[in-house]
Order: sequence, then structure tokens, then C-alpha cells
Amino acid sequence: MVMLVGWLPIIYHRWLNIIQFWNNHIALDNQRLTKLVFYENCENCRNNWFYELKDILSKPELSEYFDNWAVINMGHAESNIVGFYSRY
Repeated sequence: MVMLVGWLPIIYHRWLNIIQFWNNHIALDNQRLTKLVFYENCENCRNNWFYELKDILSKPELSEYFDNWAVINMGHAESNIVGFYSRY
């Protein structure tokens, strides 16, 4: 379906936006209130955007970034997501 038209599904862009949101929060100073709330939400990881992010990163084999709390290279993420969708 994806390769016939040459377009990726809209969810692809949503995934990249969520990954960029993750990168922005990972880069914050650890003493900022936003980062502390970020850690708290991640520890819960139920029925919030962290749960969705963990699911998103497991599909194109990017889960090591989530496990290591690392900034995700957007070029690498994009190519993995495109590769994931090109299989279908």
C-alpha cells in the first residue's frame, strides 16, 4: 500500500513528532520541574504517551533508546520507520 502511492501513512508523521517530543524532554536539565514530571510519567508508563512511545519504538527496532533514556537520531528513526512501513 505504501509503495504503490509513494506516501507514508499519517501515523508516520505522528510517530516522528512523538519522538521529537521525547528528544526535547531528554535534553532538558534534570533539575527542571518539567523533567521531573517527565520522569514521573515515564515511571507510570500506563495509559499515557510514554506507553505509546514505547510501543512505537519497539516496532521499527528503536527500543534501546527508550531503555537507555537516550536522544534519538531523527534521521535514524525516520529511516527505520520508513523501512518498517515498506515491509507492508
